[in-house]
Formats: sequence, C-alpha cells, structure tokens
Amino acid sequence: MARQPRSQSASPTADNTADSIVDAALALASERDWDSVRLSEIAERSGIGLAELRGHFSGKHDILSAFAARIDRQVLEGIDTELAAEPARDRIFDVVMGRFDALQPYREAVRSIARALNRRPAELMAWNSVALRSMRWMLEGAGIDASGRFGALRAQGLAWAYGRTLRVWLDDDDPGMARTMVALDRRLRDGEDWLRRIDSLCGLAGMARRATRRRRQARRDEMPEEGPETSPG
Repeated sequence: MARQPRSQSASPTADNTADSIVDAALALASERDWDSVRLSEIAERSGIGLAELRGHFSGKHDILSAFAARIDRQVLEGIDTELAAEPARDRIFDVVMGRFDALQPYREAVRSIARALNRRPAELMAWNSVALRSMRWMLEGAGIDASGRFGALRAQGLAWAYGRTLRVWLDDDDPGMARTMVALDRRLRDGEDWLRRIDSLCGLAGMARRATRRRRQARRDEMPEEGPETSPG
C-alpha cells in the first residue's frame, strides 16, 4: 500500500482578495483556537477593511466553505486518470488520500477548526452540508455516481469515513502518512459492503420504477376507447 504524495498545485495568487482572506483565516487558526479568531482580525491580517471582507464572505463559516472548495479543486486537478480501470475502493482511496495531501500545509489550522466545531454541535451539523458537497465531488472524481438520493447516501457514507480518518491524520507525523492510509483503508473496507448494498438498492429502485410504468401503461391499454360524442335531437 506504498504511495507517493502527489505534487502540490500552485498556491492562489496573493492579489486575489478572497483567497487572501482564506489564507489569513487559516493563518490565525493555526496560531490559536478558531473560536477566538474574530472577523476584524481576519480583515486586518488580509490588509482590508471589514466592509470589503463582508463583500466577499458572510462570516467565518462561509470562509471555511471557500477553503473546502479550494481543496476540492486542488484534489480534482491532481486526479490520476490512469486509475479509471481500478476497483472503486482503490479509486476512492487515492482521491481521499489526495485530499489529505492537499491539507498537509494547513494541518494546524484544520486541527484548531476541528476542535472548535466539535465543541459546537449546531455548527458541526451545519458543516455537514459543506462536507457532503465536497464528498460528492470526491466521488465524482473517483468515477462514482454521486447524483440523486443514492448519491447522497454514498456521499454521507464517505463523509463518515473521511471524518473518522481525519482524526488519525491530525496526529500522523509520518511524512508518508502510513497511519492515515491504514485507517482510511480500514474505513473504506468497512463501508464497501454498505456501498454495494446502496448500488443494489439503486438497481432495485430502477426495476421497481420500470415495473410501475409498465403496469400503468397496461391499464391504459386495457381501457376501452370512448365513442364519438353525439349532439341531442
């Protein structure tokens, strides 16, 4: 299961204000508890005023959503197209490990943010929608359908596996992330049967819909045709 870290893509340009705001927020989070970081401090670290910060983001949650989107893009840009013929679990493994590669420069910030979210269940639940959006992109990047209700279930399952593995990654000091790879592989193996059941349900649901359509069509075909309407007298 040896794996070489993929190369990092170029960092966002300094003159991009939104990216500078995200960078400033992450820098502050890496220095102290995320809960104590104020929007005014993020603006000051970015070299802008609060009004300009508000023009880009509605709050700290919105800034973190932009950070997640940045990581999404970086992972998707680095996907190895030669993995397309590999089993689904191997493709997911590579994509998610690519996400941990992308997060490496922000480890301390992620640690601070994760601790803050874990202390606030309401914010953690709100963050779930951001995580699901990212996991949908990770699934699609791995060549797995993430659309519809069953896609949402797949994304939720992957979000659970990713979240559990993130805890290991935060304390994994090995440059090759050996502990993280073992943990992720275990989580994906645990979820493989679950994903297979979801795929089966997708097939059964499709068969049920087709059967329903056939029954409806058969009933319409059996209905007698009405004769021409006649006028009285």
